[in-house]
Amino acid sequence: MIKAYVNYPNPHVMIHTDIACSEIQKQNKAKQRVVSLSPTTVFSEFQKFASGQYGFSADSGSNDLWLEVDLGNTALEKAAVNFIVWLLGIHHKPFISVNPKDHC
Repeated sequence: MIKAYVNYPNPHVMIHTDIACSEIQKQNKAKQRVVSLSPTTVFSEFQKFASGQYGFSADSGSNDLWLEVDLGNTALEKAAVNFIVWLLGIHHKPFISVNPKDHC
């Protein structure tokens, strides 16, 4: 399982393969948006991102989200995050040039 933090006002994506990483807790906030991807939800979540259902703006309720990706293989999980970032770029131009970075 990996977790990825997606930030919009300052567009970047940080991937955490160590889910005990202290940086994960620093990003949590009240009413934090979390999208979970598993083998049974991954394609429906891809469709939601593709259709723009996960909006981003500068307000605190929609300026970021966490992806929790559990597909049983770290390389596949990272590929899913990269695909989501590509999908986000369709609806939110600042994400076009974002390359997810590994944090831990």
